[in-house]
Amino acid sequence: MLKIQKQIGYLYTSSVLENLTLTGAWVAILSSRGFSLVEISMAETVFHLVSLLLELPSGILADVFGRKRMLIVSAMLRMTADVAMFLSGGLSTVCISMGLTAASYNFASGTGDALAYDSLKYAGQEGRFDRYESNQLTIYRLCGGLSTLCAGLALTLGYKIAYASSLVTGLMQILALSGLQEVQLQKFQEDSTLAQRLLLCAKESLCFLKTGARALLLMLVPLALLIWQGKQRIEWGHTRWKELLAPLIAALLLQMLTTACILPDTGGAMSASRLYTTDFISNLSVSRFGLLTTFRIEARNAIFGPMPAVGGRTEPEPEPEPEPEAEPQVMDIDFAALAGQTENAELAGIYRYFARVTPCESLWKYAIDPDLTPNLYKLWSEGFQFTEFYNPIWGVSTLDGEYVNLLGLIPVTGTWSLTESVTNWLPFSFGNQFRAMGYTTRAYHDHTYTYYSRNKSHPNLGYDYKGVGNGLNIKVMWPESDVDMMNATLDTVLADEHFMTYYLTVSGHLEYNFFGNCMAMRNEEAVAELDLPEAARAGSQPAMVLKDDRRLGIAQHIGTHH
Repeated sequence: MLKIQKQIGYLYTSSVLENLTLTGAWVAILSSRGFSLVEISMAETVFHLVSLLLELPSGILADVFGRKRMLIVSAMLRMTADVAMFLSGGLSTVCISMGLTAASYNFASGTGDALAYDSLKYAGQEGRFDRYESNQLTIYRLCGGLSTLCAGLALTLGYKIAYASSLVTGLMQILALSGLQEVQLQKFQEDSTLAQRLLLCAKESLCFLKTGARALLLMLVPLALLIWQGKQRIEWGHTRWKELLAPLIAALLLQMLTTACILPDTGGAMSASRLYTTDFISNLSVSRFGLLTTFRIEARNAIFGPMPAVGGRTEPEPEPEPEPEAEPQVMDIDFAALAGQTENAELAGIYRYFARVTPCESLWKYAIDPDLTPNLYKLWSEGFQFTEFYNPIWGVSTLDGEYVNLLGLIPVTGTWSLTESVTNWLPFSFGNQFRAMGYTTRAYHDHTYTYYSRNKSHPNLGYDYKGVGNGLNIKVMWPESDVDMMNATLDTVLADEHFMTYYLTVSGHLEYNFFGNCMAMRNEEAVAELDLPEAARAGSQPAMVLKDDRRLGIAQHIGTHH
């Protein structure tokens, strides 16, 4: 027997769990991850295309298979979309997630209302449907408003935690939906096949569109009235096109004037001129030029390419030279022999000093403390310090820093240079150099092994690469522990007499707080007495640097066996 109060209650609960989410500000989340406005627009385009294509089929499937099943399918699609976004490393996966999200909306749109109406009608209470719709609208507005207010929290926690929380609410929604009772007033013939039922529903939908032609025409009335009486009934401000000429010319002159003011500004590492022409970085552009101008520059670069730099001399095209014969550009340098020719023990050990590379993400020299971080302090105070160098500015991603560190090359603006280098021959990388000398070369990363396509780039650098998901077995958290990574790989590394090991860390990653960062929480007690704000204590980072210090302690143990 149908219990109408429970039925409506389950639908209300499902609506709350569906609309109350940390991922509502997905545009801001994608922007904070480094996606450009053009890429975000492409993802939204996929969303609307999928929504348009599935609007009619989703309704037919609900009529044939039942509204309760389709609501559960909708929740499962939303969870799959959350998983795709959680694992996304590029635009393609983001677009897949957006398509799944649109499909989820399609299967839920109108399905719950239809089930509620049929349930109320079955119970003889269809008069309550208007009140039900009003309550659902209130839930939608309140939950949507709360989700918008929580956008800042989502950015603080990070997108992975935000989408993981959405997975939890998705599971709760499925539990609520499982309590529903299927009510379908429309009955099919018992001997009809599935194809016949689908065809029948499709015909009924098309017939509705045909019989509802008046309703469709009524929707076009405002447009027809605008075309017919718009000029007479609406005050547009200008009755002749010539009156628009002066504002248009003024707008063009203003655009030319502001551009003329920007282009001469060529001073500084990231001047306004460079930002506007050759070295576009979206977050800097938004803060300097505004959102609309940033979107226009991105569209211009995507279609026509960046503008030429201002102030550069235009050289004549050189005469084409014959293609040189390709040969390996490799220097045969015997570093061990060079080391043996010096009596200075420190110089002799330099080539060993660089045989173990461990980048420290987000390392801040002011957080190095002789008591809290003795290993880092010893390395900082007694090791080699290269202070005279030129460091150009780039602004694509963390991968750019790794590209510079591993290859000594400047990354290209607007792309992941290390990923693009997969098809290049890289003999001067650490891995390939040491492998050519007979060393066992390995690389480890304590995060998802496919992130930034490192599973493709790092083997090309000469490493046997392992990360979380393809051989590195550590506890998955955010961020993962560098110490856990080194403890898990120490026995393998020490099994060879000659080895070169590259550790790519992640423990120092954002966000810097004591509630969403597992590494900061591990060391919260150790930095509790420091007179610093929470973000400084949690991130910049005595709490984070402690893990680097412990990792270096393990690395020193490795070095004694090298």
